[in-house]
Amino acid sequence: MTISDYAKMLEQLKADAETQNLSESVMLPAANRLLGTIKNRIVRDGLNSNNQKIGDYSTTPIYVSKEQFVKKGSFKPLGKGGFKGERIVERKLKSGAIKRSIKKTKPQTMYLENGYKQLREIQGMDISKINLKYSGDLIINNYKIATKGKTTILLGITTEEDAKKREGLEARFGAILSGTKEELKVYEDEVFKRYVKVLDAQLKASL
Repeated sequence: MTISDYAKMLEQLKADAETQNLSESVMLPAANRLLGTIKNRIVRDGLNSNNQKIGDYSTTPIYVSKEQFVKKGSFKPLGKGGFKGERIVERKLKSGAIKRSIKKTKPQTMYLENGYKQLREIQGMDISKINLKYSGDLIINNYKIATKGKTTILLGITTEEDAKKREGLEARFGAILSGTKEELKVYEDEVFKRYVKVLDAQLKASL
């Protein structure tokens, strides 16, 4: 076999390999590791796509409903200033006297003076760093891998609601769910090694 023949054979092997389902045999294993690494960086370390702290939770006062709690037992109907639904009502009688009575109206929400940070804290969640983990839907359940054709791997959010949450979070804090330069380099290196193995296996089979 001449050098020219060998080069042509390598080109043919490369073409044959690319017609196979590389997304499953070469790219998918590496993509699964990449996805796991990204999730760990966010949930465990609270870092964005530049390996910097994502940010801190808001302490702006808010009213929250029971439906907004993951742990429903942590919800306590409470108004601003500790208001529990009882207030004094004054009514003027025909005689001119003022009659006072207590009117009870149970609050439908819970006032949190320290905002979203307090919402997490009273449910026993981490408040030291933003980690995108609240109910678990966005980062744990709905950030997934999908394949497109034989040579394309996609990482993305699978629901419209969480896609909008991502847009809002990244508009505020910058890129978070994208891989870091280091993470993408590890992914590319693994894909390359696996691709070489496919070519090598086909080369040996053809000799």
